[in-house]
Amino acid sequence: MPKNDYLLKRAEEIVDELVTLMFLLSSTSSGNPEQMVVDSFNLKILSEQQKKLKIVLRRKKCNLSLIKDIITTIIAKTIVILIEKINTTSLYELRSNDSIERRITAMKIGKSIKFIRITKNLSQKELAEKIEISQNYLSLIENDKKEPSFALLNKISNDLDVPLSAMIVDFDFEKMTPEQQTILYRIKDLIIQLESLHDGIKNG
Repeated sequence: MPKNDYLLKRAEEIVDELVTLMFLLSSTSSGNPEQMVVDSFNLKILSEQQKKLKIVLRRKKCNLSLIKDIITTIIAKTIVILIEKINTTSLYELRSNDSIERRITAMKIGKSIKFIRITKNLSQKELAEKIEISQNYLSLIENDKKEPSFALLNKISNDLDVPLSAMIVDFDFEKMTPEQQTILYRIKDLIIQLESLHDGIKNG
């Protein structure tokens, strides 16, 4: 399985860079003592998953299902940390009902829906079935090529069992330093790459 060998090697490289950047992002944030404790706890979990991945990858016979589970956990934990840590704009901050549709569209929420779906360990097909739309249409939404209606967003929110404020997030780059912006852009790119590699790893 030469293709899997390449994907697994790339996954390990991406996870290493991702964890390094998460520590770097934490070090650039000026948090209060309580936040620092939370950061330390979250980063420890991320590091433990990174070590677990390395151990599994070094075995003579790789357990691909376990590897994919670890990668999913790393992606989900990274997203949760980012959502908790970075200033976000949420639906609850919108003041005018008349402008909700316009403001939601401007947020480019597709990637946020995708991230939350990953944290729930749902495939694109599974979520599409739950919200009763085609997988192709959901893919277009997640890639910001289609604009979901407010009613559909409510349905996604309910079926994913998350508040809209958690699902509809957009990082407020204006409140971040240039260094933090650069780190976050790279982290988001690595998360997307890692999910793609995860989907490409085939059992058997």
